[in-house]
Amino acid sequence: MTKNKSSSLGFLAAAAMVASLAVASEALASGSFIGARPPKKPKAEQPAAEKKAEVTLDAEKFAMGKAVFAGEIALAEKNPALASTQKAELDMLAAKIPSTENFPMRATEMAGRLTTAQLDSLQYFVGVRFQ
Repeated sequence: MTKNKSSSLGFLAAAAMVASLAVASEALASGSFIGARPPKKPKAEQPAAEKKAEVTLDAEKFAMGKAVFAGEIALAEKNPALASTQKAELDMLAAKIPSTENFPMRATEMAGRLTTAQLDSLQYFVGVRFQ
């Protein structure tokens, strides 16, 4: 054999080896990688005593209390019989409200003008909103 033929055979052998390596590496890396991540471990469930109490919100009561708080509800005429008890309750509620909040209605103006449902709703709203 001549020198050219042996060098071209060596070149062909090297090319064949490179091609076989390329095919082998593709075979190892082919396929779908979806779902290849190992499954996550389930979180340990907290005992019932340690679970936070879930707050269920009475939406109707909250909305009415919010409307009374914002002054968006028309109040009834003043009832002197209810004025003193409602004033005491409204003063306690006003103490729970931070000074940064804008409480549009004064306790003296509201006292005696709220229905029982409106006062209960206002107490509920303040209790939930300003815990």
